[in-house]
Amino acid sequence: MNYKELLIDILRKRGIEDIGLYQCPTPQDNINPFDFHGMKKGVDLLRKHITNKSRIVVVSDCDADGQTSASIIYQYLKQFDCDMTVLFHLAKAHGLSEDIDINVLKTVDLVILPDAGTNDREQVANLNSNGIDVLIIDHHDILKDKVVEENEQTVLINNQSIKNINTDRELTGAGMCYKFIEALGDYENMNKILAYASLGQIGDVSDYSKNGIRWLVFEGIKHMDEIPLVMESAKEIVKYKKSITPIDLGFGIIPLINAVCRMGTQEDKIMLFNALNDIDMSGNVTIETTKLNKRTRKREGVTKTISKYEKVISDLQKIKARQNNHAKKVSKNLDIIENGGIVIGIKKAKEENCSTTGLVAQQLVTKYDKPALVLEERDGQLTGSARSNSKYIDDFRKWCENTKSVNYAEGHSHSFGISIDPSKLNEFKSCSKAIKEQGRGIEIDAVVQPEEELVDFMDRYRGMFGGVIKKPIFKFENVKISAFNITISKNGYLQLNYGGVKFVKFGVKEEEYYNIIQQLENGYGSFDIVGETNVSCWLGKKIRQVIISSYTIKPIEDEWNNFDF
Repeated sequence: MNYKELLIDILRKRGIEDIGLYQCPTPQDNINPFDFHGMKKGVDLLRKHITNKSRIVVVSDCDADGQTSASIIYQYLKQFDCDMTVLFHLAKAHGLSEDIDINVLKTVDLVILPDAGTNDREQVANLNSNGIDVLIIDHHDILKDKVVEENEQTVLINNQSIKNINTDRELTGAGMCYKFIEALGDYENMNKILAYASLGQIGDVSDYSKNGIRWLVFEGIKHMDEIPLVMESAKEIVKYKKSITPIDLGFGIIPLINAVCRMGTQEDKIMLFNALNDIDMSGNVTIETTKLNKRTRKREGVTKTISKYEKVISDLQKIKARQNNHAKKVSKNLDIIENGGIVIGIKKAKEENCSTTGLVAQQLVTKYDKPALVLEERDGQLTGSARSNSKYIDDFRKWCENTKSVNYAEGHSHSFGISIDPSKLNEFKSCSKAIKEQGRGIEIDAVVQPEEELVDFMDRYRGMFGGVIKKPIFKFENVKISAFNITISKNGYLQLNYGGVKFVKFGVKEEEYYNIIQQLENGYGSFDIVGETNVSCWLGKKIRQVIISSYTIKPIEDEWNNFDF
């Protein structure tokens, strides 16, 4: 098989025609920052406050796009030795939400809202009435009944505005902050700003298939060593693969950042921000840990010296583990309503922490192959998170709004917060029946053989995929495997070994494993397997994998030929 032709065919299926430009993006399509409405006014406002040595507060959302957006503003302001404070939400929240004490903000001269604030009309008006200026640099949809009022005290820079001379709607909060620093024009290390912008674009799962955005993402990745915390999280990948891609970051540092957003304390968020911005990160720390005594086979307490970045990564991993445990708890506490083209999970009991509803909703999308909502009764309303993708419907948020059955649906097209009055739930469910089941199931890009060369080739070009450009899905037909090469671990890791390729599936129950074994004829089976290729590294070894999406076991036609023993 000609793998290059296969790759080109897959990319063209995803709407990529100029393969060369896609592979090697250029800055030629970058938009002039002053084409964005409000940019000049925003630049003048910030310069005025820097000159006046004003007291400035940056209100940071704590997800990946929020943290990187705030980091860009922080990096610029710190060169002027400003009286600056970065303020974080107590819980997972957005903009000037209720957990931000407006009274605290009234003691400053300028409030900067990167990646937020567009629709905080009342809160911003409150600040303005107390003589406080507000600078908003955002990318979220503009809600006519909630959008802030622009005046001499409030500047709104948002790429979704119809007032823009030019538009680049795919820029996230971090991307917009990059354009703002570009407009300011007096920051020397734009490479570092590019790195933050790239991380934010990837973290917000933006569309970076277009040349200008793609250049920003990949040029930023070239300079990711400007953010040591990111490189610490990716050191194993860099060691064995020599480079990092958006997908590597999407499975590495970004989930750790988002875990802090969902489950971290105020101290955790500050720790993360400080590490992202190299604040007090020099030197090493000594920690207490355990080590296996090879002679006694018992774990013993030892002290270990590690870098501060290693310590932060370790702490972030613990928070992520806590998040995952909480998500499992939430998943077990759901009443599932599978209705029409949507699945709805309603919590059976109220919990204090509902920050993992989005994570659980995404799990339901994967499990049921449908758009999903996870809701919890709060203050008499069903409130929670919704997740989907364009496979099911072009814009799930707008679809929810158009049902006229929701109190609000705010966020991105396929990732947003939602609230429904319980009395309108049945009406909403009825509307969901209208969602066509178009594109249901898994779209296969090609039927291939489980060859090591294929897995290696797709890994070499893994940077071609990410964001809206989904990884290829392959079907492997007639893969003949014996029961000796089928295993399951205690934590549900199913593995089917075929030569140098391992077909793997996560979260498998023992019942599924035993069901596979029972379907084999005399201990052998012929499998049709659908999944994505992947290469991982473990203990210095290269592991070629196919992550299983689905499989079937067929009757054996030639019992003894071509089996992997």
